Amino acid sequence: MKSVKDVSLELEVSTTTVYNHINKLKDEIKAHIYNIKGSTYLDDEGIRQLKISMGLIQVPEVKENISMNNIIDEISSSVSENITNNIKKDYEDLRKEVRELKDQNEKLISLIESKENKFSFKKLFSRNK
Repeated sequence: MKSVKDVSLELEVSTTTVYNHINKLKDEIKAHIYNIKGSTYLDDEGIRQLKISMGLIQVPEVKENISMNNIIDEISSSVSENITNNIKKDYEDLRKEVRELKDQNEKLISLIESKENKFSFKKLFSRNK
């Protein structure tokens, strides 16, 4: 808790300015003003209210009022998007794997056919002798 004089020194304004703002904010800060032995004191919240009134600090503003449904929709949309992206990635990975397996099968078939042809050729050649 600080006296009006201390507040005026801290804020670098006159005590008259502090009293003018106290009068202006009478209803808002009456719970934060204390009169002790003829001197006026303000608690931290009262000083904060004075600073706001004087434009020394800015009050955070809520830019938009977001309903619970909007939050749920936004989260659902984000989750759906992530799931869709994961499914697409998995699908592409599977397609790639299938292509690789097809290529391997074609090579194996080609090798088998090559071996069969050599074997048949050897059989045919050995019969003719």
